[in-house]
Amino acid sequence: ADSLGNSLDMGTDYDDFNEVAHIDKEQELIENKLLTELQVKNRIILRSVMTKAGFIPVRTEWWHFDAFSRTETKSRFKIVE
Repeated sequence: ADSLGNSLDMGTDYDDFNEVAHIDKEQELIENKLLTELQVKNRIILRSVMTKAGFIPVRTEWWHFDAFSRTETKSRFKIVE
């Protein structure tokens, strides 16, 4: 959000699962006019803050961050049935 609490434009809504939500294709999406430079800049700000806090970005969802790698999660937690 900006300093007034307004949501930043990230190019898709939260929980949008199409290719435009992927972080690994952002430059291509800009070139194809599916994302703007500002939308990608906003995503980069989010990723920067979250990774500095220790979270791991998910390449297919700009909004999704994990606290642990899959391997670490499996070693730390048991499956609940």
